[in-house]
Amino acid sequence: MYPEYKMYGRYIKGKRGYCKMPYGFSKKLKKSGFTDETIESYLQTIKMFNAAMNKKYKKEAIEPFHINPSDIHGFLKSKIQEGNSLTTVNKHLSILKKYFDFLWNEDIVKIDPTVKIKRFKPIDKKKLHLNYEDLLILKDKVKRNQTYSTKKVMIFILFIEGFRLSDFHFTKDQVSFEENVAKIRIGPYIHALYNDEAELFKRFFWESTFDESPYVFTTKTQKGSRIAITLDSLGKTLASICEDYQLEKKLTIYDVRNYYAHYLYVTCQKPIQEIAVKLRIKEESAAALVNASLQRVETNAVQRIMEKTN
Repeated sequence: MYPEYKMYGRYIKGKRGYCKMPYGFSKKLKKSGFTDETIESYLQTIKMFNAAMNKKYKKEAIEPFHINPSDIHGFLKSKIQEGNSLTTVNKHLSILKKYFDFLWNEDIVKIDPTVKIKRFKPIDKKKLHLNYEDLLILKDKVKRNQTYSTKKVMIFILFIEGFRLSDFHFTKDQVSFEENVAKIRIGPYIHALYNDEAELFKRFFWESTFDESPYVFTTKTQKGSRIAITLDSLGKTLASICEDYQLEKKLTIYDVRNYYAHYLYVTCQKPIQEIAVKLRIKEESAAALVNASLQRVETNAVQRIMEKTN
């Protein structure tokens, strides 16, 4: 049984009350070999869909046989309006298709409302030349993505603020909270998060207290123990976000620190000393990173000119 849910008849009791239970759908997925993480993501989509339908029809719980194709279309369009990528919306559709196919096979619905609904075709984009402003826009979309766990959102937030693998290895006793501020002590540096991001981190920190590990960000080993988050776990999380938002180029820690250094130096006009503090490195290292970022931007500009002339 998943720790965050308890089954009561045909209802699920979660952290925020009751919602309609997916008629044994989770058990079916479990028997089919789906992991607990995947099943949880399926249940989250179904919960969001049910909540949207309950709100639309002003009922506490609407039966699935009342759902029609326009309801599905409306839900998917609302997710696009909320900032979900087309890849994420297609994942919602895929889950709903699997869910209603299950209901149809169980004779709970007579007609599957998802049958004729096609996937959204991703926009064909040319090569992206990202800058830090693009990453800030992407960060807002990631923060609004209701399918992402708090951990996944926080990894991305800290990632685009230049966190390296070693920076993610802070322990619970290195964290403190004040009003609208969360502070993380990393060596001689203090990294602060403010307002909604502080609240998000506070929520994730609270979730992490249920783990016995002293680390805030962890990876679960095959033996079930928790260790400090690994590079592989970070890489998979970031690759998933890049895929969801159709970034042609996978983001690396070096890329982001490069973009961030250029943004601080050129856009924000911060001195090298302050950039060094923000990136938690020595001043000579910050100067070298800024210089590399300036050269990289100039090279990208030349490449764009060449692309236009070819």
